[in-house]
Amino acid sequence: MFTNTRLLQYNNVSPFCVYIFDNFLDKEYQNIILQKTIELTKEDSLNHVTNVKANMTKTSELLKHEEYNFLKGRIATFLNLCFTLRAAHWGEKRNINFLNMWGMQHFKNHYTKNHTHGEVDWSGAYYLRCPDETNIYFPDVNDRDVITENSLYLFPGGFQHYTDRHVSDTSRVSIAFNCNISWMPGAGF
Repeated sequence: MFTNTRLLQYNNVSPFCVYIFDNFLDKEYQNIILQKTIELTKEDSLNHVTNVKANMTKTSELLKHEEYNFLKGRIATFLNLCFTLRAAHWGEKRNINFLNMWGMQHFKNHYTKNHTHGEVDWSGAYYLRCPDETNIYFPDVNDRDVITENSLYLFPGGFQHYTDRHVSDTSRVSIAFNCNISWMPGAGF
């Protein structure tokens, strides 16, 4: 499996950008967590009170299910790779701590309003299924991307982002999460 990597960035010297990894998971595992996320988002547990106007689990729900452990490990590996390649202190050991992880299912006319994830180090969205041509927008880098199935987006928690209104009769299914990074100076890899 080949993972294609792309960047959305304001300039080429800042490590703060949007990292996009296409073909992120193998199809078999992707289907397992797609089915689990659909099951968990049959109803909206948050009653559309967040910036996500779609069916959504509680924000820490997916951390309770072992089906998502491999996904967390793969995200952590890729986030570590981003730091190794671009951060000034690339040689320092770090731990990536998932604060929360939730599932979303956007039905026709659902959307995500412009928002940030606040005071967390890194946030992300992984798209399990995207049957229409939906854009995700990142005003902080003045760019957007057409969401494709099996793509991961990693970005600083303070970055604004939002999506188009969903127009397909087939739902869009995604997972979002927040991470903090604990640095361990002098420990090396």
